[in-house]
Amino acid sequence: MEEKPLMKTLNLIDKLMYEVNSPSSGSSSSSSTNKTAESSQQLCDAATDLTLHQSWLQLPTNTNKRKAKAPVTLENEDRIEKPAAPTNPKHQKLVVSDQENIESNSKGVDCENLHDPEQVARDLTLYKIKKKLTMSDLGNLSRLLVPGYMVKNYVLPLVDADFKQRVESKAGKQVTLKDSDKETEHQLTFRYLKSSKSYVFNGKWKEFVRRRDLKKDDEIGIYWNTLDSKFHFSVLNVASQESQAANEMQMSSGAPVTVASKGRAI
Repeated sequence: MEEKPLMKTLNLIDKLMYEVNSPSSGSSSSSSTNKTAESSQQLCDAATDLTLHQSWLQLPTNTNKRKAKAPVTLENEDRIEKPAAPTNPKHQKLVVSDQENIESNSKGVDCENLHDPEQVARDLTLYKIKKKLTMSDLGNLSRLLVPGYMVKNYVLPLVDADFKQRVESKAGKQVTLKDSDKETEHQLTFRYLKSSKSYVFNGKWKEFVRRRDLKKDDEIGIYWNTLDSKFHFSVLNVASQESQAANEMQMSSGAPVTVASKGRAI
């Protein structure tokens, strides 16, 4: 049986080591040197043979090779699963915010700036300034007192600087009050009262009260229309006749009176 290259090499190494470390006593130095050289040459030849003949080595097979990816073609492009695009939370928030802004703007549109006043005369949501009339609003002072915060919130932001300056002057600003219920217009003076920090309509207000037959506890509404630059007026709720009688009795006697409610026509 032919000796395997590995065993042959190992045996030669052992032989060479023995000859070097244990030389025979009867041998000359030149003879020992020749044997050592011969053994060294045999060792080199065995090493060369070991290198050239490696079929005896049982190398392990790599079973964990990475599978080759199939090339992308037009036929299988649609079947290849593509990673989903990463979502951007800021973008999603921006989209939601834009949608919310659109919805809120559609609900919060200032109708008096967009609609024909003739078509929305009885739209009660337009009348931002609302008040139940008091006796001072109906008396000989001929003035309608309006709280200052209402004018600052619902009128002054809609007018120009000249309008504001004239209103705060002693003479006041001449304005048109349109009665949306009767489709009539009236000229009044609108001005600011520093003493009470309120605003008043006066001038021909007493005539307007008499013409509309306004009573105490009638609820009226007013708003500034930017389309025609006029104040629009409407009686939102009327006090009952019995309530008016009760008010007169309370004023004369001071005793509270409770009566049934019955409304007047606007």
